[in-house]
Amino acid sequence: MKRRIAGVLFFLLILTVMLSSCKTSAEAESASEIKNLTEADAAYALEYALTTALIDSGQQLIQDIKTRSLLPQSYAVLEENRNNIPGLNSLLESWDEEFSDYLVQAFENVLESVDKISSGITFSDPFAFVNESDTSTTDYFLKLHGSAILTYIYKIASDADYSTLEKARNQYNIYIRTSNFVNGTDNKELAENNNVDEFGSLFYRTFTQLLRTNEKLFRTTPDPYLDPRVKAVFGND
Repeated sequence: MKRRIAGVLFFLLILTVMLSSCKTSAEAESASEIKNLTEADAAYALEYALTTALIDSGQQLIQDIKTRSLLPQSYAVLEENRNNIPGLNSLLESWDEEFSDYLVQAFENVLESVDKISSGITFSDPFAFVNESDTSTTDYFLKLHGSAILTYIYKIASDADYSTLEKARNQYNIYIRTSNFVNGTDNKELAENNNVDEFGSLFYRTFTQLLRTNEKLFRTTPDPYLDPRVKAVFGND
C-alpha cells in the first residue's frame, strides 16, 4: 500500500515538473517571438489597427445617423409635442428623412478620404506607439488630421438645408402664440438655433469617441481570425 502511494506521488511530481517545463518553454517561445518582431511588424500592426478602427467607426456613425432622431438637443421640445401640434409630426418626419439622406452621402465621402489619409501615416517609433496606450494611433491620427476633419464636418453641417426644421420650429411657435392668446398663458416661443455648431460638434465628438473605442477593442479583444503578424504585436490571442 505504501509503495502504491509512493508511486502515485512520484507520478504526480514528474507530471508537475513536465507541465512546469512546458509552460516555461511556451513562455520563452512567446517572449522570443515578441523580441524578434521588427519595427516594420509594429508599424504594419498599427496601421492595420487604425484602418480597421476608421472603417468600423465610419460604418457605426452612418448607421447611427440612419436610426437616430436628428433633432438638435435645443429643439427637443418639438419631439415632445410632435403628436400634439397639427402638422408638426409630418414636418419632423420629412426633416429626419431629408437630413439623414444628406448626412449619409456626405459622411461616406468623408470616410473615403479619411481611409486614404490613414494609409499614408508613418510611425517614427512604432514600438513606442504599441506600448503607449490602446488608443495611441487614434490620438496620433487626430493630432495630425483632427483639425481638418472637424473643419470638414462643420462644412457638411453648414451646407445642409435646414428649411424643413425651421418650418417645424415656426409651426411650434404659431401654436404657442395661439395658445397664449386663447388661454392667456405665457409659454415661450422656441428661439432660432445654431444648427451648424450643434450638429458639427455632435458628429465630430461621436466619430472620435467611436474611433478610440474601436481601436481599443481591436487591440485588446482576442480574434482567432486576426492576421498573425498583428496578433503577435498586440498579443491579443
